[in-house]
Amino acid sequence: MAIQKQNNPLARCMAGMEAGCDLYIPPDDVVDPEISIVIPALNEERNIAEFVRWCKEGLANANVRGEILIVDSSTDATAELALLAGARVLTTPKRGLGRAYIDAIPYLRGKYVLMGDADCTYDFRRLGPFVEKFHQGDEFIMGSRFRGFIEPGSMPALHRYLGTPVTTWILNVLYPPASPISTAVCAASPAMRWSESSALARSYPLVLR
Repeated sequence: MAIQKQNNPLARCMAGMEAGCDLYIPPDDVVDPEISIVIPALNEERNIAEFVRWCKEGLANANVRGEILIVDSSTDATAELALLAGARVLTTPKRGLGRAYIDAIPYLRGKYVLMGDADCTYDFRRLGPFVEKFHQGDEFIMGSRFRGFIEPGSMPALHRYLGTPVTTWILNVLYPPASPISTAVCAASPAMRWSESSALARSYPLVLR
C-alpha cells in the first residue's frame, strides 16, 4: 500500500528498483549501519510498532548501529506504523518470505543481516550474542528455541514434537558436520537468522545480475 505522507511529513520516499516498489525513509534514519534487520510483514499492524521498538532496544543493548527494513505487502496500516516507529519501509506488491528477502537485497546497507518475523514471538531485544558471534568471524548464525526457551502457545505441538525435529534430523544426516557442506543445526527452520550480507547475496546470484 502507499504510505500517506501527511502522517509523517518528514519521511522521504525513493522509487524502488522494480515497478510497484517504493522505499520510505524515516526522519531519524541511521547513517552507515553495521547491521540490517530485514523483516517481511503482511498485515502486522497490531504488532509492528512494538516490534520496531524491540529492534531498537536490542541494537542499543548490543551497542551497534543498525537499520530496520520492513518489507511490506500489507493491506492495513503496517507500513505507516513501522515508518512512524523509525523503520525503513520497502513496499512491494509481491508476497512471500523468499520474495521479500530477494526484494530487500539491493537496499541492504549493513555488513550483517538479521532476518526474522514481525509478530514478536522472537525477542529481538537480545541481539548481543549474535553480534558477538559475527565479530568472532561467523558467517551464518541460526537462532534456536530448542536451545533457549519456548513460550507457551508460541509453537504448535506438531511443529515442536514432529515437524522440526524430523526435518532437523534429515538435514544433519544429509549434511553431517564432517561433510564439505556442513549444517550441524539443532533447529532446521528458525524464524531468526543472521548472515553476512555478502553471503546472503551469494544465495541469489541470478537476482543480482
